Amino acid sequence: MSAAWNTGHVQHPTAAASGAMPELRESGAGDSPAEAEIGGIVEPASGVKKGFGSRVGRYTFHYHRRFTALQGVVQGWLAPTALGFIAIKQLGDGLSADAQKTYTTLISWFPSLVMVTAPFWHQDRLGIKSYLRKAAIYGKLLPLLLFAFVTEPWQVVVLITLSTLLCAGVPPAQNALLGSNYEPCERERYYGLAKLWMIPLFMAANFAFMEWMDNWGSAYRVVLPLCGVIGFISLYTLRKVKMRRPITPAVKFSTRMPRADATRFSKRAGRIAQPWRNAVKLQLRDRNFGLYELGFMSYGMAFMMMLPVVPNYYDKVFPDVGFAEYSLHVAVAFQGTTFLTHLLLRGRHSGWSPARIAGTAFGLLALYPTMLLLGEQFHNLNIALCGFLIFGIGMTLVDYAWSLGPIRFAKGGDATPYVSAHTMMVGVRAFFAFPLSLLVMIVSDNVFWPVLSVAIAFCLIGMMCNVWLGMRLRGAAGDGMWVKKTVGG
Repeated sequence: MSAAWNTGHVQHPTAAASGAMPELRESGAGDSPAEAEIGGIVEPASGVKKGFGSRVGRYTFHYHRRFTALQGVVQGWLAPTALGFIAIKQLGDGLSADAQKTYTTLISWFPSLVMVTAPFWHQDRLGIKSYLRKAAIYGKLLPLLLFAFVTEPWQVVVLITLSTLLCAGVPPAQNALLGSNYEPCERERYYGLAKLWMIPLFMAANFAFMEWMDNWGSAYRVVLPLCGVIGFISLYTLRKVKMRRPITPAVKFSTRMPRADATRFSKRAGRIAQPWRNAVKLQLRDRNFGLYELGFMSYGMAFMMMLPVVPNYYDKVFPDVGFAEYSLHVAVAFQGTTFLTHLLLRGRHSGWSPARIAGTAFGLLALYPTMLLLGEQFHNLNIALCGFLIFGIGMTLVDYAWSLGPIRFAKGGDATPYVSAHTMMVGVRAFFAFPLSLLVMIVSDNVFWPVLSVAIAFCLIGMMCNVWLGMRLRGAAGDGMWVKKTVGG
């Protein structure tokens, strides 16, 4: 039994007169459809005061803010670039250059690969609250506590992959909660505010961790188990949010099960494959969403290729760089620019289409590997630093496009299938991006311009996909979601 906000179209007169919070109650099996729909509060977008947000939105943000702040610490400590640099500098000091490149690739590759399981954790199967409880215990707490005993790079690969696998359903669950509880006109505002809590904590956590690693090489044995505890608390914080039911019905898919005469294995395989088939069908049916995902696929190839490149790039091109200075480039400069860009864009991007946001982002991100390429050619650390400043600006736009794009494509309906399909594609591109990055790095020895050039090309392809999508969407003049308009106008 899962807690839910009731979303009837009739506002309860007592609640309306008193201004109290909407009644929160559990949706029990004994509720008839009519009883489940009447008695709660729905605040349509037309009734939301500009600058204040709906009461359900303010309630949700109370927990969203805490969850995002704690996730800032968790992500700062578990950043793949940080773990990869630790694997090279601390755990893999005696390994060959090719072995170091392999381990740094696996630390990013395997966790991305297991994201294909995101649709399997759909809340219709397990329930959001039940899943978040299990993810908190088995996905965050227990695997990360085992980092206290890690001595080899392969152990880092195993534990971080296990944690990511069991938490692969968190992004769809999080976006389902926020997409259901936030009104369309307030989503961007609350999302931006939450990010402003997360980014400073990410920077502080990452830099403090790397500074401690400079002074004590075994600091990861204390920090990463503590990260498991904080991750556990963060998911339990998100679990407290009561989800109201969407007013519009969910996207319908075929639920046909295998034939009765099928073997037990084929029946189980059919049930497991069904969410992935649904994700493919959704992209084929909604061609605009499919093109949007194609652009993200190309950008994601570049992004994933760069993850193992960065720690190896700094270790080989600038061997005198320590943990703290590395963090200043990869985390503080990058996230600091992201923080300032969020401040500048807050409330200014609500009229942009996802195609415009993503296209602009991917074009900017092509400059990120370009600056690293120039930094290698001129052996100039400051040029490489400029690359991470540009990276921060581009990833701010990607952040909005990633989180808000699938919700907008749902057009007010259940966004969960779109978010699940969007998340699943992370694992799909991981099949190709990381092996390609590793292959190019090994073939080119300790020279990085070939792999950086490939990343630049993928970013430009992603940008062109969204230019094409923008041209298609401009023709859909009747769809108010894609044209610029003011809130309440």
